[in-house]
Amino acid sequence: MRLKILIVLFSVMFLFGCVQEGIRVVSVTNGSVPSAPAASPATSNTSSNSSAPSASNTSNTSAPKAVQTGADLLISTFYLSMIHLTPGENFEVTFKIANNGTETINNFEYLLAIKSGNDVVKSVRENLSLGSGASTSKIIKTFSLDTGTYSVVLSLDPSNAFGEANENNNQKSQNIDVRYPSVSNSSKVNNETTHSSSSSNSSSSGGCIDSDNGLTYNVAGTCKDTFGNDVSDICIEVNQIWEWSCVNSRCMPTTRTCYCQEGKCIG
Repeated sequence: MRLKILIVLFSVMFLFGCVQEGIRVVSVTNGSVPSAPAASPATSNTSSNSSAPSASNTSNTSAPKAVQTGADLLISTFYLSMIHLTPGENFEVTFKIANNGTETINNFEYLLAIKSGNDVVKSVRENLSLGSGASTSKIIKTFSLDTGTYSVVLSLDPSNAFGEANENNNQKSQNIDVRYPSVSNSSKVNNETTHSSSSSNSSSSGGCIDSDNGLTYNVAGTCKDTFGNDVSDICIEVNQIWEWSCVNSRCMPTTRTCYCQEGKCIG
């Protein structure tokens, strides 16, 4: 009996000592794992300042800034083979890209998009690199479209990954009309719109009229047809002309190498 009293007294003294030292006694039953003491709640003065930002605060991160460079990209030539054509008929987009800046630009993107309203119906994305003062060779892309009115848009560095001295020379565009011919249409084409062809040409055919009577390379002429094309012979390079004439009732051009000036071969 005396021994039991001593054990009880010893237990009481042990528990009292644990409380005094701030020790928490956790009861553990067979097969259970003791849980860690709960963390004390933060005071109201610190909880609002230390809380992590919500998803809505972190989702609107700012876009990366453009890498500043001494390069200056520009579109030096941009031609469409035709802007009035029939559904399913192939046409070409020909262009050159130059770097007029003082530094090389590596792995920049160009985007050639054909749009119906705001919708992109066809597109080509490619990456290029250009040294200072360099230009690409001619890049030609061929497309065909269904009936409708479209815009063909060429953009350099469309995501603005590179900062340039002049950002206003990185885009060119041209509208294109895909339909069946109408005699009443007399709309003009852009002066830069031309095409290369090796077909047999003539001065007139089925409503098509060529002012310089066919393949007359030393005369700058114009060609008109019932598709609405009204186009002039043009120098696409200093050593190359695109001569327009009538082919199967259509204004079609032929490429010739010569010293070209003002839409005609000189010498």
